Amino acid sequence: MNLLWHIVILLLLFYFLGASQVICSLCNKEQDVQQDCSNCGACLGKYFCAKCNLFDDDVSSEFEFSQVDETRNCFQYISSEVFLSCFLLFVACSLVFQVSKNQFHCDGCGICRTGGVENFYHCDKCGCCYTYLLKDSHRCVDRAMHQNCPVCFEYLFESTKAVSVLHCGHTIHLQCLYEMRAHQQFSCPVCLRSSCDMSDKWQKLDQEVQLPPLPHHSAHPVM
Repeated sequence: MNLLWHIVILLLLFYFLGASQVICSLCNKEQDVQQDCSNCGACLGKYFCAKCNLFDDDVSSEFEFSQVDETRNCFQYISSEVFLSCFLLFVACSLVFQVSKNQFHCDGCGICRTGGVENFYHCDKCGCCYTYLLKDSHRCVDRAMHQNCPVCFEYLFESTKAVSVLHCGHTIHLQCLYEMRAHQQFSCPVCLRSSCDMSDKWQKLDQEVQLPPLPHHSAHPVM
């Protein structure tokens, strides 16, 4: 039990104080936090953030045509036509299954985010990063993203899912918003205001109300 408490205390210290040392998994060299090992030169992470002490290998990588020779050696006993077909399939698969998070650090948020720094900007009033599509089209609410999604209750500020800003300024996961609309729910779960532009709907209802009245014999309710 004492050993368990020691481990818990070390984990808490590591979490609150941050990592100041890192151990290379290849040469077991303990060293200051950095991207490349000071002893063997191995890259500890293709993406490295010195502010967050974050390492990640899931980054974009361009297709290297030096791999053509290696691929050609694997198919040296087949015809050129078959090799070309296999090679094109290999390239297509490498492009389709290449996944990139496009990590970047936001000083305003104080954390690393995904999606590419060129696609987002930091809104100082809302206290979070939004896509540039929302730069001049959203209503600012103080700390709008520092809350849970009103549908799935996931913390929005640290979520990697797409987020939508409603007309009232409240935020919600885009997928959760789609699910609400699929169930004919068009109001904000927080303030109950319309979550989308309903002007066309109201205009259609007004037009129906202004239609000529029913004939006298049809106006009476059927018993």
